[in-house]
Amino acid sequence: MLLIEFLNLVKVITNVNGYELNFLMKHITLINNFIIEREINFFNNLAENEKTILNDVTSKYIYSSTDNEVLKFIKSKSYSFGEDLECIFRKFLEKQVSLLPENKDFVDFLLKTSSSLLVFVPANPNFDDVKNFLLKFYLKYNDLNRESKKQLYLLYPNIDELINNLKFKNLIIKFIQLSD
Repeated sequence: MLLIEFLNLVKVITNVNGYELNFLMKHITLINNFIIEREINFFNNLAENEKTILNDVTSKYIYSSTDNEVLKFIKSKSYSFGEDLECIFRKFLEKQVSLLPENKDFVDFLLKTSSSLLVFVPANPNFDDVKNFLLKFYLKYNDLNRESKKQLYLLYPNIDELINNLKFKNLIIKFIQLSD
């Protein structure tokens, strides 16, 4: 199951609102270090229309394939891609982030300056994985020194509000209850 599908399932099961889902989408998918170096020679065996969709996934520009087509393509190829699926999905997310410069700055900061914030989430997360991510990220964020937090606030002014708001804390509690 793709992370987006998982989060949509979570939204249905837990009545997570759009604000919370956006929080999850940004911070579960973007904070994680999905940088995986893989040989992708098998892509040469793809049909031309599949190559077009793959190019759409990895490009910063929007071509003919819609996001739904891209996600359907990734899902249909998940078995043959194996672990490389994470790399492809990361590129798809990067394409989305490229449309939001403030998120790109935030991700760059986390990857280059504050790697201690990175928390691994499996390609096929379950409730425990998400619960653990939320708890670990929350703790790691609170452990940052003042200077790191100051840099983080400059790049992403809303982070403190997002981390410390009641909805986020309730969401952690909700996931803990559902995964017990």
